[in-house]
Amino acid sequence: MPLQDLFALGGGSPLTVFWFLLSQGGWMIILPIMIWAFGWGYLEILQNGFNARLTKTLLAIDVPKDNEQSFRAIEQIFAQIAGAHDDPDFTEKYLDGRFQEYFSLEIVSVEGYIQFLIWTPKKFQDLIEAAFYAQYPDAEITEVEDYVDDVPKEIPNEDYELYGGEFVPTNRQYYSIRTYPQFEDKLTGVAVDPMAGLLEVMSKIGPGEQVWLQLVITPVGDEWKEQAKRLALKIAGKKVKVSYNLIEKAVYGSLKTVSYMGEQTLGTGVSVPEEKADDKPPSILLHLTPGELNQIKSLEEKAAKIAFKTRFRFVYIARREVYSKPRVISPLVGAVKQFNTQDLGGLKVDKLTKTKAKYFFIKRRNLARKHRILRAYRSRTSWVGARTGNCILNIEELASIYHFPLITVKTASVTRVETKKYEPPRKLPILPREILKQEAALADNPLGNEAMREVFLRSPEETQHNEAPELSTQTVTEVQIPRTPKSSVVDAGHIKNTPPTNLPIG
Repeated sequence: MPLQDLFALGGGSPLTVFWFLLSQGGWMIILPIMIWAFGWGYLEILQNGFNARLTKTLLAIDVPKDNEQSFRAIEQIFAQIAGAHDDPDFTEKYLDGRFQEYFSLEIVSVEGYIQFLIWTPKKFQDLIEAAFYAQYPDAEITEVEDYVDDVPKEIPNEDYELYGGEFVPTNRQYYSIRTYPQFEDKLTGVAVDPMAGLLEVMSKIGPGEQVWLQLVITPVGDEWKEQAKRLALKIAGKKVKVSYNLIEKAVYGSLKTVSYMGEQTLGTGVSVPEEKADDKPPSILLHLTPGELNQIKSLEEKAAKIAFKTRFRFVYIARREVYSKPRVISPLVGAVKQFNTQDLGGLKVDKLTKTKAKYFFIKRRNLARKHRILRAYRSRTSWVGARTGNCILNIEELASIYHFPLITVKTASVTRVETKKYEPPRKLPILPREILKQEAALADNPLGNEAMREVFLRSPEETQHNEAPELSTQTVTEVQIPRTPKSSVVDAGHIKNTPPTNLPIG
């Protein structure tokens, strides 16, 4: 229908034209959109309420200076933390607003002093502590105040400037980044710690500067592994049955129903397309390049381990007089690029979340981005951020990025345990608790003489043999209460007694 005829039918008014389109079938397009928007808003309200009811805590973790644990120790910690995975069912999600709880792994440098932290729901605090103590028995885990409250909530302002963003995958999330086995020398077996470069950058900042790194990790199931395996099979040239999405299933099912009814009534039916399948050769594995073989190996190795959805943020905050983006951000991004490979996965700064807009409305857009990244960091949310930011990292990849420095790393500004704590010997003689309480009572008694000590320390056998005196039934006319002479008490807690008889007197 020509546009002029459409306006003529609608009477020339945009509202009338809209109503005409709506009445002529346009509601079939608008209604699903409205239902989706209403459902999304309803779920958002429920989940915000559930999140507000959760109690969270921030734990500081310090390990001894002579830390000899390897990367595999922290990998086992993440495997144990994955035990928190518990996807909500339909009623829990849409009636209670429950969602999969998540954690935040953080490395913070405040004026050059570096601290490792973990933010966790309070109910998982025992899980976190057990996981770390199992691999680092001499570690110290302390509940601390939140450091994000030490800076203004709105930055930039007249005193502070900020730069931040998110790291996102350079390739599809199913490809592995460079992990710790690839930092080991194959001949000597000596590992180069990728954390050394990162910690060196964070230790170089000075007064008035802070660098925050945050990895928000959410335990996930095994659904993502199917996509990784499909990608590996596709590279290998094997036939992969492509699954239908919901719309395709609905259309395909409707066509099959119409075709069947047509065959039964008219003797002919609607032609139904065959199920989709790749028409490549069965396998071209022998003809793959070394790079393609490496991709298949990487995909399968990544899918073989437990994984988390991970959102990786960074924030640099400094007073305006010392703020220097080239001095801090460029080395920081360079340190993270250690985990990149050219043919597999890697990490890069997301263009849409970093606080550097281009082309138009630059000042306004930069301000909005800075407020957004700071609010997202402070709330430790996994929902707000880059579209591809909440990506899959397995426990080997996480252990490569977030781990305590190896003993070879000499960065002095990392907070560590200075002394070790040991348990007392098992055969150490210890007084019974009741005796200790009685001794404490005697120490606090201003009249603590030997008679009182005999009463307190009398054995149970002696107490049983001493029967209580019978009370007289006669009327008591006078009760004699023994009193302590004033001369025997100097003041509270200070007792004056007669000197010993064998005291030598000149």
